[in-house]
Amino acid sequence: MVEYFEHVVVTGEPVAKDLAEAWKENLGLLKERHPRVFRKVSEELKRYTQIEDFEKQLEKLAEEFLKRRVKDKRLQSVKIALTYSKYLYYHHGSIVKLYRDGTVAYASRATIEGYGFVIHKGEQVA
Repeated sequence: MVEYFEHVVVTGEPVAKDLAEAWKENLGLLKERHPRVFRKVSEELKRYTQIEDFEKQLEKLAEEFLKRRVKDKRLQSVKIALTYSKYLYYHHGSIVKLYRDGTVAYASRATIEGYGFVIHKGEQVA
């Protein structure tokens, strides 16, 4: 089952600062419902960006995401894998997706599919 958190949505082609703000607001909703998941997401972001401040972590991630999106328009989200395993060609785990419109989605069990930018244990895995 996937839960979507979309209190704030960015329309049009986003700017890194606006996208980071939308992610922050929507991750706040995730924090209310799933505090442990939020804590794991913030730890993953800290490992990946090497920055202490949560807002700056999101801004750096948004900048990187938008740079990658300029190169390839198929990229729709950043996936943060909280648990991750690979079996043959399939990737499984619990995942939080940060979409390009600011929406945040959480799936406790999912096949990590699609074209993407997947972060796990502080590095890109797919």
